[in-house]
Amino acid sequence: MSRQTKSAITLVVDVDGVEITASLRRQRSRGGNFAVRWKMHGRHQEKSTGVNSLEEAKRVARNIVRGEATPHARKTGGMTIHEFERIQTDHHRRNARPEAGERSLGEFMGIWRSFLRSCPVRTIPEVTEQIALRYLRRLEGMSNIENRSCKKKSTKKLAVLTIHKHIRTLAASWNRIREGHHQRLGGLDQHQLVTSNPWEAINNNRPQAPLQDDDPVQFDLVNNDLGRFLDEFKDRPVGELFIITSLWCWGRISEMARMEWSWIQEDYVVVPNTKAKRGRGKIAKLPPGIREQLETVKVDDSPYVFARWIEDVKRCALEPEKVRPFEPNRMVNQMEKLIDKVAAAIGRPEITHHALRRTAMELGEEAELRQAERTSAEKLQTTVGNKRRNYTKRFGKKAYTLADGMYSNLTTALHDFPALAKRLGCEPLETLAEREAESLLDKLTPLQRQRLAKKLLGVSADGEGHGVA
Repeated sequence: MSRQTKSAITLVVDVDGVEITASLRRQRSRGGNFAVRWKMHGRHQEKSTGVNSLEEAKRVARNIVRGEATPHARKTGGMTIHEFERIQTDHHRRNARPEAGERSLGEFMGIWRSFLRSCPVRTIPEVTEQIALRYLRRLEGMSNIENRSCKKKSTKKLAVLTIHKHIRTLAASWNRIREGHHQRLGGLDQHQLVTSNPWEAINNNRPQAPLQDDDPVQFDLVNNDLGRFLDEFKDRPVGELFIITSLWCWGRISEMARMEWSWIQEDYVVVPNTKAKRGRGKIAKLPPGIREQLETVKVDDSPYVFARWIEDVKRCALEPEKVRPFEPNRMVNQMEKLIDKVAAAIGRPEITHHALRRTAMELGEEAELRQAERTSAEKLQTTVGNKRRNYTKRFGKKAYTLADGMYSNLTTALHDFPALAKRLGCEPLETLAEREAESLLDKLTPLQRQRLAKKLLGVSADGEGHGVA
């Protein structure tokens, strides 16, 4: 007796302009649901639609062939975890700056995996306000290293601002799939959308952050905190140079670890917009002695300035053969851990790499220099942000003027501590004064130069206008 064949329904699906022929057959032992079979890239594939209605099966089958939906989403009546992660990944990778997109994606996935460990769910609609509130309570009792792969234990709780970041990040990800929200991503089926955002609904339950009455964490030069901090890097010369360069560039740790040789242009370090935080590049100035030291640690086959940091790591490692090659992200993690140990050793456990940036901006009087920019914007009857976008070049004269001002103020302030100034490669104040005088002379007219020369030589000002061409 011959076996009865199942009748197939032919579908033609348009996939990115290419017509793919698929066949739809009813399955025997799965509740009568339809399965779709098609051939793409030389391979046959078959999946169940999860429905037993012919018209509905056709629609689902087309989505499956196009890769727009999965049968599991249709069974459960909502977006699956896999689809949600794919949507968030695509969103972050559309960032105009790839490195920034990868960093933001990494932060999101860390928070998302933390939520899944505490509240395992299969679909997005399962996340209600009760589940969101349960995760919030879990965060309040969580250790600050519980989400990391650390063998040690800590009694210190997660910071309140970190808890706020978890809830804020998850709320933003829900709004991307929220029906009617202005930031919702397009191309989603109706069954995939959520009608409410549970993370925004629990905002009133978030713990309150303590008032920040303390001053920003900086190095105390009077107590020689910075000098003792550098002493701890005696076995890591590249690490010490990294700290000194970070101070002069008033840079963030991620910018400095990714610093490339192409950024160094004569006396200046030009951080591109694509590498800086929020796409706002900047210009900083380095002393000649520090530039020469950077040249001595250059690795010929690497574009990164601090690629030789890996030698410091191997020199101080218990198992040097297990040390992995240099990568900027790896250096950031290694340097943060090292700074934590060094800060505790000098009795300032609150010190981080960012304290270098704060110290440089304080000594360089960055706020006073920025005030000139605000005054200029007021004269143009506009805002500072609008002035930067529409009136001045990003790396034009104003940016170099700010870099020179920061460099001059920082050098002058450090010379109050001669030993530290010498260690940081400061130029003598006489050199700065001479350079400023030469810059001033270039702006004077011939008559003004002659008057200045007479004053410097002690000549009487009588008849100063005679004999001038």
